[in-house]
Amino acid sequence: MKIKSILFLFSLLLGSSVVNATNNGITDITVDQGFLTAGKGNKDHILLRINLKRDLQKEAPLLSGIKVSLDGTTDLGDISSLKVYATQTPFLNGDIKDYSILLAESSVPSSAKSESFEIRFSSNYVPLKDVNYLWLTADISSGANIGNQIDSSCEGLLFKDGTLMSLESGNPKGTTCIYEIQTMLFNPWDSGSEFYRIPAMIVLGNKQYKGRILTVTDRRYNSNDDLPNKIDLVARYSDDNGVTWSDAKTIAGEYHDSINNQGPDYGYGDAAIVETPSGKIICLMAADRRYQRSTYDERIRVYQTSSSDGGKTWERPCEISDMIYDASYKDASAKLQGLFVTSGKGLCLKHQKRKSANGRIMFAMVCKFSDWPYYNYIIYSDDEGKTWNVSKNAVFKGGDEAKLVEEHDGTVIISTRRSGERGFNVSHDGGLTWGNGYTNKDLWGNSCNADMLVYSEDIYLHTMPNAEDRRNLTIYASKDKGKTWPYKYVFNSLPGAYSTIVKCEDGSIGIYYEDGTMSDHYSMNFISMPLEWILK
Repeated sequence: MKIKSILFLFSLLLGSSVVNATNNGITDITVDQGFLTAGKGNKDHILLRINLKRDLQKEAPLLSGIKVSLDGTTDLGDISSLKVYATQTPFLNGDIKDYSILLAESSVPSSAKSESFEIRFSSNYVPLKDVNYLWLTADISSGANIGNQIDSSCEGLLFKDGTLMSLESGNPKGTTCIYEIQTMLFNPWDSGSEFYRIPAMIVLGNKQYKGRILTVTDRRYNSNDDLPNKIDLVARYSDDNGVTWSDAKTIAGEYHDSINNQGPDYGYGDAAIVETPSGKIICLMAADRRYQRSTYDERIRVYQTSSSDGGKTWERPCEISDMIYDASYKDASAKLQGLFVTSGKGLCLKHQKRKSANGRIMFAMVCKFSDWPYYNYIIYSDDEGKTWNVSKNAVFKGGDEAKLVEEHDGTVIISTRRSGERGFNVSHDGGLTWGNGYTNKDLWGNSCNADMLVYSEDIYLHTMPNAEDRRNLTIYASKDKGKTWPYKYVFNSLPGAYSTIVKCEDGSIGIYYEDGTMSDHYSMNFISMPLEWILK
């Protein structure tokens, strides 16, 4: 049936209603914000996803284009071109983009600064399924100015007969910020895996590989859940501060690019990595069981692998569970029932007054002796991972996933996951004994794995979700050694979760995090930013 009048559609991010004045078969439209971070020179950055629902009992409409606005964009010159794609799934980025249809490519008209404009499809588009997806993407200019914003909205759909279905609210919350470097290291469905999670990242200091950024990530295949599941660990690295990256290499698990094509029955996950003084990289991981269901006899296990060539090749993982489960746990209320090493980066001591302690590598563990509370203990090695020991006392009661940093005077600080105020404690003997735990009111938010970094002697950094739920990912700065955190920068205001941070060789701050902006299927996002953005 031919549309003779303009339809007005009131669309909200979480729902919409349609004034169904004619019988065009479309029953609902929602518009979702694309990713909030884009890198200079990046192609096909997702600005918007337009979700079309239609009645399959009615004749399919013929769409000929969309009407968009870039009102609120800092500089139109930051966009070299716009494209529109169509898919039958709610994913576009990564390997799955091969299954999309390119409907249109357009330059940005000079009039776009003050008025909306149409992007016409090269051929009519027929939405065949009950839910269909259109995507507005942008190619970012290599000369774009970092810090500039891109704000886009969809004002309507164009039909073959020339009519317009107008959207009153097609501009969802959020804008894209341009960064010097931004790369999705993994996307949903890359290499046949629907899910990826758990970022770990370090910068290597060994002379041969100095400045290399190394990441390890969970490839979770068919489920977002923790162990027991089919989970592999995959590594990538960059030698140019995150501009380009190596192909993914499976370092633990069962997959066609795995070094040994082996693994426990239920996979590996939650990698924690550190570089030793000799340049050896140690990676600890969980295996086989779910932590919450672990018992001493039916335990979640701990495995270890290592690399001596900057993360290019890795040894076959070996189990080290017995060394840890059978250690002495002072302050424990009962026998150890389960533990895992916090994913992310570990710590190699460098500033200890007792010189023999320098070179010690250490990680924070989460331990359970009953159902609750959990306790943080430290696992450490003085021989580059040949043997392992446990701290002499508990570090934090009621803690969870935690990270370690070393101050320039040798003090070791732990920052642990809690709901509300972040938990802390300090050690003055290289992590062997610890004082009384405390919290910091400036670092408040969701109970989530986050990270801390001693950027310099005067500046400390910390990431975490500054919200009750997992969103509003924020990086904080302190100039008084962590007493207060008055400076902050929000790098992902929409959904996101685990994060880890490093100081790159060029002095920029690298953040690797779970980006849930567009889906609970996380995209694993790496961005870099100047320190000045946080200290404004």
